[in-house]
Amino acid sequence: SGSGMVAAEVSAALKDRGIIVNPVGPTSLRMVTHYDVTTAQCQQAVEAVREIAVAAVSGALA
Repeated sequence: SGSGMVAAEVSAALKDRGIIVNPVGPTSLRMVTHYDVTTAQCQQAVEAVREIAVAAVSGALA
């Protein structure tokens, strides 16, 4: 990936933020919502992914 992180590392970083995703390969994640997950919670998850990606690319995530 362009971030240098493998899916398992991204999954672990998201888990630290309370977001559970499953790595399904070295560069792929599976993200699923449930009926009771709100739009705001989905937006929080997207923001967390963005923050982790930015930190990884900038070298701030080591």
